[in-house]
Amino acid sequence: MSEADFIREVEELYQRIAEADTSTFVELMEIAGLNIKTDLVGADLNGADLNGADLSGANLSGANLSGANLSGANLSGANLSKANLSRVELSRAGRLRGANLSWVDLSGVDLGGFDLSGADLSGANLIEANLIGANLSEAKLSEAKLSEAKLSEAKLIMADLRGAILSRADLSRANLIGANLSRAKLIMADLNEADLSGANLNDADLSGANLNDANLSRANLSMVYLRESKLSRANLSGTDLNRAKLNGADLSRANLIGAILTGTDLNETYLNRANLSEANLSEADLSSANLIGADLSRANLSNSILLRANLSEANLSKANLNRAIVKLARFGFNQGISEELKQDLINRGAVFEDTPGGRDRGRVVGPVGRR
Repeated sequence: MSEADFIREVEELYQRIAEADTSTFVELMEIAGLNIKTDLVGADLNGADLNGADLSGANLSGANLSGANLSGANLSGANLSKANLSRVELSRAGRLRGANLSWVDLSGVDLGGFDLSGADLSGANLIEANLIGANLSEAKLSEAKLSEAKLSEAKLIMADLRGAILSRADLSRANLIGANLSRAKLIMADLNEADLSGANLNDADLSGANLNDANLSRANLSMVYLRESKLSRANLSGTDLNRAKLNGADLSRANLIGAILTGTDLNETYLNRANLSEANLSEADLSSANLIGADLSRANLSNSILLRANLSEANLSKANLNRAIVKLARFGFNQGISEELKQDLINRGAVFEDTPGGRDRGRVVGPVGRR
């Protein structure tokens, strides 16, 4: 094509666009002979009107969509990796199923109720984003920043959240069944009534998190940090808490039937009225723990540290206390303790409150009765 032909073609294109009876970006692209699904890589679409556009499967990687109107757009399967989405309007878009949003800045964006199932949000910035009721099942959120994000009632079934930062995030009543949260930071997160059954929380940090009434049945919490977290009435039956850090946590009335707590730090933990039947607590540190009224029937407490722990009214039927350190531990009115075992525990330094003079022996000061 000669230079004159090229100039004439450009002028004709400009004329067609100028005379077009539309200002819609998508229609103008079609007039220009451009394919909206393949010709927008790295494009500058600052402030573009893409209202209601069908962008399913479109490649918008690296595009500048700052301030663009994507209201009602279909972005299912679209590639938006590393795109600039600051100030973007996404209301009524809703359809982001399988979209690639890796390393995108979506901080503070309203995605409440959106379908993001299977979407790739790896490394995305979702700080303070609204994801209430969103569907993020099987979504990739590894290394994503979700601090203070609103995720209440969100579906995160089988989601990949490895290394994600969820500090102070609201995950109350969220569905996290089978989710991978290994190495995730959930410090002070609200997981009240969340379902984490079968989830992998290996080496995660849940210090100070609210997990009251949460379902953590058979979850992997091995080596997790749960210092001073709230787990009252939580379901932890069959859960792996091997060598977890639970010191100062509130596990009052929690269900820990058959839980694995070997080598776990339960120092000053509240376990009053908790069900620890058949739990494995061998080598666990229960120093100064509150176990008032706890069910420890058939529990394995061998080699555990019960220094100054309060086991008053605890059910110890068939519990294994071999080689447990019980110095200054407080017992009394326990079910399942024979006179022979009782004398053995006293010889090892335990204090029995139902024994004359026992209440004053050793000046036991372990945590008592909160709740």
